[in-house]
Amino acid sequence: MRIILFAKRNIKEILRDPINLFFSIGFPIVLLVLLSIINSAIPPEAKNTMFEIKNLAPGLAMFGSVFMALFSGMLLSKDRTSSFLMRLFRLLLILF
Repeated sequence: MRIILFAKRNIKEILRDPINLFFSIGFPIVLLVLLSIINSAIPPEAKNTMFEIKNLAPGLAMFGSVFMALFSGMLLSKDRTSSFLMRLFRLLLILF
């Protein structure tokens, strides 16, 4: 039960942070649009498939996921310095 509350609290904090939302959702979309514009500017004679969406999508999906993991780790480290995690672990030891 405490773990679920801790997870809900972390999810709320992550989703309320505008920087996290920008780097997890907004920035990959901006990159996808810009790289699509670059792809449309490449002449077909070049036969360059590097900037096609099917080649860019997996990397951009990981880009957002990595930033989400980064901000989650920063949130956990902040909880550790405020000794929130230690109080949570003590409660878990008492319950089990």
